[in-house]
Amino acid sequence: MDILQRAQLKNEQRQSQVLSMRQQQSLEVLQMPLPELEQYLEQQLNSNPLLEEAVPEADVELPPPTSPPSAAPDFDDDFADDDDFALPEDRWHEDLPLPPESTAPGTADFLAFEAAPGPSLAEQLESELATCRAPEKIRRLAAELVSQLDDRGYLTTPLADVAMTSDAELSEVEAALRLVQSFDPPGIGARDLAECLALQLERRGQLTPVRAELLQSGLEDIAANRLPQLAKKLDLTLEQLKDELAILRQLDPAPGISPQQVASAPVELEFFRDGTGKMQVELRNGREEKLMLSPRYQRLLLDPSLDRNTRSYLNEKLAAAKEVLRALALRESTLLRVGREILRTQNDYFELGEQFLRPLTMKQTAEALQLHEATVSRAVAGKFAATPHGVKPLRFFFSRGYNDDSGQEVAATAVKAKLKELIDAEDPHHPYSDAKLSELLRQAGLPVARRTIAKYRESLHIASAAGRKQF
Repeated sequence: MDILQRAQLKNEQRQSQVLSMRQQQSLEVLQMPLPELEQYLEQQLNSNPLLEEAVPEADVELPPPTSPPSAAPDFDDDFADDDDFALPEDRWHEDLPLPPESTAPGTADFLAFEAAPGPSLAEQLESELATCRAPEKIRRLAAELVSQLDDRGYLTTPLADVAMTSDAELSEVEAALRLVQSFDPPGIGARDLAECLALQLERRGQLTPVRAELLQSGLEDIAANRLPQLAKKLDLTLEQLKDELAILRQLDPAPGISPQQVASAPVELEFFRDGTGKMQVELRNGREEKLMLSPRYQRLLLDPSLDRNTRSYLNEKLAAAKEVLRALALRESTLLRVGREILRTQNDYFELGEQFLRPLTMKQTAEALQLHEATVSRAVAGKFAATPHGVKPLRFFFSRGYNDDSGQEVAATAVKAKLKELIDAEDPHHPYSDAKLSELLRQAGLPVARRTIAKYRESLHIASAAGRKQF
């Protein structure tokens, strides 16, 4: 290979897209769900004096400068020299809460303004441990066991391993475990589901020999819905077994998960509402609608006597505040565009229901809006919509599909909805097999293979026919 050929290889041009800091901030703000956006805006408000929330004029007591400028400056341009500004006769700006010179920009502790979260499971158990009476070594081993609990509140580490790593006798670790299992919530510190439920029944005074045997040897039969066989094994009638199972269903299989965790963060509805009989796309009004540039600090920048360091700091904060407002405006615009496109393409769903959801990909939406597919993905991430058929995540409206017998495209979500409808209407004593469900869907014009039925059923957390059968 001659020198010219090697040079040509080295000089090969490659195109790559590098996002600017402005683009990165806009995409980050676009992707934020409402709770995260609220936290972000709280941080910006506490770290940037040029950004504030609009308040009614009646609540504002702002002494204007004696000689206000005749026209507001254009802050999108560079600032003029100090000589171009008139010095106000009073020094009203001296009362403004400027940060001291030693304070670095953006160091406000916005977390101090957040509500304190509730105690974690470990913190709750440690608090109970601190108030109980037990030998010091048992308390130390109990603290070690608490640290080994998983999210459900189960102990998955063998006691022998804990004894070895803690240089303790097995009997001491067992005593520490009994101490932990005496704490609230009932069932904490169990090593498996049977022990977890037994601890709760014992705390209630309801652990009978039948229930102990049921937990010891019958959980697999319960999971497989082999109730007649289990009733015979326990020498119970089917009705007596059902009564026992009703009591077990009142227990908590995962006591370490609090009700707050189950509910998780409250769903914040991003948009969609039913207005005047017609669906409309409407963004939720939040704090972002009230943010504005601070008029007080903008006036302060008009004072030519302002020292250079303060002017430089405020100019930096002004530019940052404008970027925040620009990112919020872009977020609103993009969400509205994506929402309106979803409403246009999925109009049948809003009017008729889930079975009429159309196949739709983010790529199709991006092409229709002349956006990047990644932008659409960020726009729908963590966002929820209030629809006539319940609250739905925006990702719900995007689903691939296939052609039915008539050649019309059908979304996989619509097939799942029809599948669930068939199962809900079946005779619980004679549930449909997957083969029968496939036949019924084919009769409805939705040809779906039996193995696909099983996959869709599992994704809907629906048991097989044997698991659904009621005795």
